[in-house]
Amino acid sequence: MKTSLWIIWLTFCVISCEPTSNDKLQPIMENQESLRVANAQLYEALNRMFKGEIEPINNVWSHAEEITYMGPFGGMHSGWAQVRE
Repeated sequence: MKTSLWIIWLTFCVISCEPTSNDKLQPIMENQESLRVANAQLYEALNRMFKGEIEPINNVWSHAEEITYMGPFGGMHSGWAQVRE
């Protein structure tokens, strides 16, 4: 599961990145530690969710109505109320 999420995240980063100069990369480089921390929190929450502890992932996921979840077994849930269920 970690590998799949890593590939999805990496693909998103590659697709969403545009060529940029080194001066634009500086803020990104400075935020790498924040990204590492957020990434570790996400995987910790996911691992706990797979063990039946749902609260940590609830704290990480967006609660916005625009949220959409498409699970590995098909189906799609839109809006926080559906995703939370």
